[in-house]
Amino acid sequence: MDEQPTLPKAPGSSQLPDAMRLKLDDLLRQLIDRAQEVLRTEGRLQGLVRATQSITSHLDLPTLLQHIVVEARILIGARYAALGVVGDNGLLTEFVHDGMDAETVARIGHLPTGGGLLGELITRPVPLRLAHLSDHACAVGFPPGHPPMTSFLGVPVRIRSQVYGNLYLTEKADGTDFTREDEDLALSLAAAAAAAIDNARLYDTVARREHWLQAASALTNDLMRIEDRDEALALATLAVQTAAEADHAAVLVSDGAGVMRFAAAVGPDADRVIGVAPPEGSPVLLAARERRPVLFDDLREHDEIHGPIKDLGIGPMLAVPLAAQDQVLGALVLGNRPGRAIFTPQDVHMVQEFATQAALVLLVAASRAASKELDLAEERARIARDLHDHAIQGIFAVGLGLNGLSLKVGGTDGERMIELVDQLDDAIKSIRRSIFALQRPVGSDPGLLARLGRVVARATETLGFAPVLRTHGDLDGAVSMDVGDDLLAVVAESLSNVVRHAGATSVGVSVQVGLDLVLEVHDDGVGIGSPTRTSGLANMRSRAERHGGSCEIGVGTAGGTSIRWAVPLTGD
Repeated sequence: MDEQPTLPKAPGSSQLPDAMRLKLDDLLRQLIDRAQEVLRTEGRLQGLVRATQSITSHLDLPTLLQHIVVEARILIGARYAALGVVGDNGLLTEFVHDGMDAETVARIGHLPTGGGLLGELITRPVPLRLAHLSDHACAVGFPPGHPPMTSFLGVPVRIRSQVYGNLYLTEKADGTDFTREDEDLALSLAAAAAAAIDNARLYDTVARREHWLQAASALTNDLMRIEDRDEALALATLAVQTAAEADHAAVLVSDGAGVMRFAAAVGPDADRVIGVAPPEGSPVLLAARERRPVLFDDLREHDEIHGPIKDLGIGPMLAVPLAAQDQVLGALVLGNRPGRAIFTPQDVHMVQEFATQAALVLLVAASRAASKELDLAEERARIARDLHDHAIQGIFAVGLGLNGLSLKVGGTDGERMIELVDQLDDAIKSIRRSIFALQRPVGSDPGLLARLGRVVARATETLGFAPVLRTHGDLDGAVSMDVGDDLLAVVAESLSNVVRHAGATSVGVSVQVGLDLVLEVHDDGVGIGSPTRTSGLANMRSRAERHGGSCEIGVGTAGGTSIRWAVPLTGD
């Protein structure tokens, strides 16, 4: 109690009767008490105004919640204050507090989730004021290390008739109980806090939407410049992880054979996910097949779920379909470490819009690539027709003319013309190989003929000159993959031997397809001699014998080394 001031004596009070003087003194004291009460109330109202101005100046929601708690503790005159945010499951998803030091908080451990007396305010969101909170039927006590608390005041924080959370205050600083005036002030502050929270949430929604729109726009611009699907999917995965500030992100698409696999992933242990097909019943498959989002607050709690995403040990998870224009490409999945923020309905909406935009761009890119491929295929077909109809026929006509002249000319000039005819024949065969390659579908695996040409071409750099390749027959249609692989290995080993031992200036490679596949390699070098290493020659013989064939190595008719490798094709 404040010390009462000495009352001034009224004029002529010494002449007043004692009863009247006592009554006058009592009236003066009441007047002073009322004046002090008015001043105290005015001070608390000014404090309410100051607190309201303070909390409405913040738009960052976490910062705002902390300021609300601090201002409530100061305004009401409590030692401890807290604000519990109620989630959709009826439990506290956030618990912001003030008044306890970090050491005390660490000693208590986990924060409340909404049980006991705090749960009473969640189920019955009306003001609750207690002189001894332990007397309430819902009180369950405090965990070890928790500071003692006696008096209690709790009021709901409502936003548009919905309970956002509750404001809790304990222990009046002056040791008294919370009053009705404290309750009214707390309710007024809760109303101001609700308006500030609503404003901050709207601002956050607008900011996040703008953030996602910018991310989607940037991704669209990037994807329009990328033609490789795997690169596009990897870029989309990284973009959605960055925009959502998630720990994990992955994209599930068809592998071309009808199997859904993770084509791209980012985050810790992402390599464990890429290329893996999720099992039946996976939430990611469910999102793709049913074209709806799938959301988990903590994936670890669902023992019935298995697969690569579950193996990452994530907690909160969100999967949305990757679909646009009635076409489902797959699914997009996000995950956070246990204990990090769960995905909200607002997150679901944002990620769905992002996934739809990404899917639309991918479909446009795929359509553009298919159109390009069609144009390329048509151009290749046109070139092949022109080569066949014009180049080959023209060369063939020249060859016929030279052949006829050689019969008339005779002698050395005639023989020279025959050699030119043979060279023209080789040129026709080379053009035909090019025609076969042009007629092969774009993007398909190269045939044996093309692979053989590459092996021979690669030897040019080490030899210092280009080997001459001649082929006869249908290598792509008549030779099995197993035999073809051995043929290429023998050609590579033969040319490698020429580089190491022969000192040759020319090499001829001839492959003929008939009843047998016959490879002949001739060079004009010093001959095979006595090589110190014979493992390569042994390998060539082994590859022939595996298919029931043979490999002969000796001296050519004009010197140098001659290799003849042959296997039967009757069984292929």
